[in-house]
Amino acid sequence: MEATKFWTKGQVACDHDSSSLAIERITKGVVMDSMYVSRLPLLSLVGVYLNEKENPQPLYLDLEIKISLKKAAESDQLEDTLDYSTLCQSIQAAAAQDHCNLVERRLTDLLEIVFWDSRVYEVTGRLYKPGAVPGAEISVERTLRRSA
Repeated sequence: MEATKFWTKGQVACDHDSSSLAIERITKGVVMDSMYVSRLPLLSLVGVYLNEKENPQPLYLDLEIKISLKKAAESDQLEDTLDYSTLCQSIQAAAAQDHCNLVERRLTDLLEIVFWDSRVYEVTGRLYKPGAVPGAEISVERTLRRSA
C-alpha cells in the first residue's frame, strides 16, 4: 500500500501504514522523528498477590521512541536506524525474566532497554495490565529523556 502524504506550508507529515512510522517537521526547522511500537504482547510476573508471583500474566506495551530517522531515510540501511525487531525481542525476553511487584517498575525497566541505543533521546511507554480490575483497562505511562 502506498504511503499517504500531507503537505502544508511549514509542515510535512508522512503516514506509513505498514511500519507505524510517523515523521513530523515542526516550525523553525526543528525535526521531531518518532518510531512507534503498538500493543507489543508480553508475558511477565508482575503483582503483589501470590498467584501473580507464580503465574506469568499477559501485558501489552506501547512505545513512542524519539530518534532521528534522517540518516536511515537517506541511506535506506537498517544499521542507520533502530532495529525494532531486535528491540521488541529484547523487551519480550526481559519482561519474562524476573518478578516485580508493580507495573510501574516493570515499565521503567523496559524503557531503559530502549535507551541502550544512544541515538534514542526520548521514549514514552504505556504498559497495560489486562484483567487487573474487572471491567476496567489499567495502564501506566512514563517518559524518559536523555539529559542535554
